[in-house]
Amino acid sequence: MNTTRKRIASFLSLMILLLAVSVATRFEQTTIATWGVQKNDTFTYIIEDSNWLINLDGYCQDGYGATFKTLEFNDKSSFNLQVLSVDENWGVEFRINNSTESTTGTISEDEFKFEILNRIYYSIYECQRIVTEGFNVKEIQQGPELLDWFFIQPETRTWNYLSNLSSVSFHNNLPRTNDISGTFVAEFTHDNSEAMFDLLLDGSIENKTLDTKIQFEHTMKFVWNGTTGVLLGYRFSAYFQGTYEGHVLSEQITVVMRLKGYILPKFKFFTGFIPGFSFSMSIATFLVIVSFWLIYRKRKKRTKS
Repeated sequence: MNTTRKRIASFLSLMILLLAVSVATRFEQTTIATWGVQKNDTFTYIIEDSNWLINLDGYCQDGYGATFKTLEFNDKSSFNLQVLSVDENWGVEFRINNSTESTTGTISEDEFKFEILNRIYYSIYECQRIVTEGFNVKEIQQGPELLDWFFIQPETRTWNYLSNLSSVSFHNNLPRTNDISGTFVAEFTHDNSEAMFDLLLDGSIENKTLDTKIQFEHTMKFVWNGTTGVLLGYRFSAYFQGTYEGHVLSEQITVVMRLKGYILPKFKFFTGFIPGFSFSMSIATFLVIVSFWLIYRKRKKRTKS
């Protein structure tokens, strides 16, 4: 199948499955959102480890450190975050300072729910991102981009959503084929001190028509204050390799970031020690998720710059 026909097939798949995915990722609608932070609250975060190694069609580059919009951070450095405004109907605006310059960011309820769902399938949308955006040496050298989930709403609907994400049945509600298969285990726990989300996803993608065969695995841990919703820290590790739409590629990424003074627990789950839950989803379904994520990601960058 030539490139044009592949794109047409992907577009048609996106349109056909749009309704299914929108239902599967439907968020609770509320008129007022309660946030646990106030204007001028300040926090200091430490980047304990942040690096990646990317290969694409014979080109290879590694990068150490991290970025957030226009800011660059060295590995094992720290940064300050200040809350600028809190809108109960919209979200939280904040400023990040790396000691030499600063930039602002925002987070809303829907943004967080959309972004964490995509982060669960990082390897799939990252393959598409690399192939679509190409091999950017400077971008890779700067290191991975930090996530902006510094605040979530400490409310029952947030805990329910994270609990749903930890259930394999939630993910198996998407249309199923044998293109993507794997093993999935996750857990969400919550009390007044901590809200903790752990996940491991280990699987493969194979579609001969699209010249795609990828092996992937990734592990994630996110911890927020169970009362205020402030991010206490996160760990993220992912690896994938193979062929995606005819391109030979691989990536290995590690990010560990924590609030100053907080001892971030280790990963709960590891490859080879998972209790046998499985899932399978269509590659067309992921094209829907990936396409909307790439469009959303670019639009969000423009809005916040």
